[in-house]
Amino acid sequence: VCFDDAEVRLYYDNSQKFQTTSTGFTVTGTGLGNFKANDAEYLTVGTGDDLQIYHSGNHTYLDNDTGNIYIRNNVAADVNGNIIIQAKSGENSIVCFDDAEVRLYYDNSQKFETTDAGVIVTGIATADGFSLGDNEYFTVGTDNDLQIHHNNSNSIIEHDGIGNLYVQTTGSGEDLYLQAADDVLIRPQGGENGIKVIGNAAVELYYDNSKKFETTNAGVIVTGI
Repeated sequence: VCFDDAEVRLYYDNSQKFQTTSTGFTVTGTGLGNFKANDAEYLTVGTGDDLQIYHSGNHTYLDNDTGNIYIRNNVAADVNGNIIIQAKSGENSIVCFDDAEVRLYYDNSQKFETTDAGVIVTGIATADGFSLGDNEYFTVGTDNDLQIHHNNSNSIIEHDGIGNLYVQTTGSGEDLYLQAADDVLIRPQGGENGIKVIGNAAVELYYDNSKKFETTNAGVIVTGI
């Protein structure tokens, strides 16, 4: 049906399926086939054109102007499908497994994985800061043998496993500029020594940052009584 100064309507078995409008066309039902938009032309979805998909000539964009963007699988039924994001064909970047872990990759090599108990990092984790709340633990060891935490009043380092607790440096033994071995310092407050263990040399004990006791190669030196 072609209307005077207005739309054209197309029908199937007397049921309208297509209509032209002043801004484009309206499809009733499902549009089948290939739809093409040239560079900088938009495929839009939503009454207010909220979702826009387009190619600028150099890059492809998916823009949303309202609400959230959901990327979902298994919407109608759980069929064990996963979500796979690849920065390069055949090279995984992010993989979200159905009812299971999420994996992050670097150059198709897995570096991070969530588990039902927490996370697994393959390699070295580097961060500007790592924060835990009160009574939350940073644990090390298969059986959580070493625990570091703050109980809202005090900071505590605990060793609950077999063996000793070592506080030690792991450097080469020489400072590049001072040409001295690395030291271990225990300070009750910033800049104030309590115990100073000097590599290849003395152990020093302090009172209010004033040295009172020092070991030597011949014995000890006491400053005071």
